[in-house]
Amino acid sequence: MYVLDASAFIEQFETEESVASIPAVREELTDGAGYRYDAMEGAGMHVHIPEASVLDRVRRAADSTGDLDVLSETDVRLLAAAFELDATLVTDD
Repeated sequence: MYVLDASAFIEQFETEESVASIPAVREELTDGAGYRYDAMEGAGMHVHIPEASVLDRVRRAADSTGDLDVLSETDVRLLAAAFELDATLVTDD
């Protein structure tokens, strides 16, 4: 499974594997990329909302490595989703 960041929709990432994303990614997309998100959701893409405990775990890990200050809330949520789903994160970040 792949968890898709906004860049995956912008760059038209394609795979035969199952895919997921988070609601915050849709909020970042406009025009064609937004339509791609909507179409993929309609075709069965899983829209995942990470558990609060996993979000906290990701924040603690990022803080311990010094990365928390450079991660957006969307980044944290994507990392948590990838962790929960045991998936590969597709991003250009």
